[in-house]
Amino acid sequence: MSMRKILLPLTLTISFAATANAADVTLFAAGVDPNDSTSYYNINQGWDPTCWAASGSNVIAHWQDHHVENLPAGTPTGTNVYNTFLSVYYKQSGGFPETLYQWWLGHHAAAAMGGYSFQPNYESLGGYYKDVYTSADAVKEIAWTYTDLMGDYQIEMQNQKTLNYTTDLSSAIYYALSNGHAMAINVPNDQHALTIYGATFDVGTNLITSVYLCDSSGYSFASAEDKITQISVGVRNERLCLLGYTSYGEYAESYDNQKYIMDVYFLGNDVTSTKNFVLAGIPEPSAFGLFAGIGVLALAVSRRRRR
Repeated sequence: MSMRKILLPLTLTISFAATANAADVTLFAAGVDPNDSTSYYNINQGWDPTCWAASGSNVIAHWQDHHVENLPAGTPTGTNVYNTFLSVYYKQSGGFPETLYQWWLGHHAAAAMGGYSFQPNYESLGGYYKDVYTSADAVKEIAWTYTDLMGDYQIEMQNQKTLNYTTDLSSAIYYALSNGHAMAINVPNDQHALTIYGATFDVGTNLITSVYLCDSSGYSFASAEDKITQISVGVRNERLCLLGYTSYGEYAESYDNQKYIMDVYFLGNDVTSTKNFVLAGIPEPSAFGLFAGIGVLALAVSRRRRR
């Protein structure tokens, strides 16, 4: 059983901000048009506390549509990714998207995802790529977390560089999008996970200035519950923070200091390549003319298999 990732340098849409700094550039995951709700997944979790699974399912469904050529037989697609997850549990408590990725790909127990009260059939589910990724280590290489907690230790020990929670996290998100991947993020103050499909970067400062996100419940951003919404990002207390209105429609500037991005959950970006890219930093603006042309070509061959 074989699987091929699209390995062209960019499988994304690139646009230059018309009114912003000339160094600003916006990237979207493969095939995503923020003005076309059929081009991305935005699973609504309803009243279940499963935002991490909803955002993780968005990422898996997008990844399978655009980065998997030969889908293993019997693998759920589209919104059935989330439905499959719900069929594992009677009830659900908190968890993390990367554990959902790992369970989906294989060699990881459902119990590791979080939650409780398993349904009888849960052991027959998950592990759809176990014949493609033949070990737990192989799965963890592409289904992992870039975090401001663990990342500091990992990079400092392996690369003799301490993680910068603003420029390095910006670079990690840039790397995911530049390879056409969507991602889930964790906002710890809200105890909430969201899905990022795009971002705008100031490559002069190597910082994100806004993200294009979906909110599975509207808890953090009610405007992003039903569609992709552009949310400004600013640096507060040396962290990248999501800025704007609360779910109750009240602007609270002091709250901006707490709505920071702690974890970025990738699927399809191997650990070593991501770290090497982060260490090198976001490319110079002069590189984007070439990248834009490659991006158009890559989008033409990007597979979309919406089910």
